[in-house]
Amino acid sequence: MTNRHRFYRYLASGGVSTAAHYLTLYALVQMGTEPVLGSTIAALVGLVLNYSVSRRWVFDASAKIPETLARFALVWMLALLINAWALASLLALGFHYLDAQVTATGVLVLINFNLHRRWTFSGARVPPLDK
Repeated sequence: MTNRHRFYRYLASGGVSTAAHYLTLYALVQMGTEPVLGSTIAALVGLVLNYSVSRRWVFDASAKIPETLARFALVWMLALLINAWALASLLALGFHYLDAQVTATGVLVLINFNLHRRWTFSGARVPPLDK
């Protein structure tokens, strides 16, 4: 599988995970949860879904689940911190919480793909970047 094909699969699986994240975020905010907390909780939903799909369908990982899950969780925690910082910063600038979340997500897609490709699932049969 080429990196382009793998990236398209990553976008598709991420799209499903992101949809679950946004639906959860929206529901929590409508129930009165503060947006940054709601986004953090919703990210947990996305984490579980995204790991499951990424491991098999995107990266075809051959590394053991405990190793890849631990690495995935570390990347997720980094992304969670970046997301919370970006969301809080954009909210302080007057963005609507959904617009702020879309902006933060766009930046994190590229960061996460490269971290997962190069580190999380490095035991997978992943071609080098130039192919």
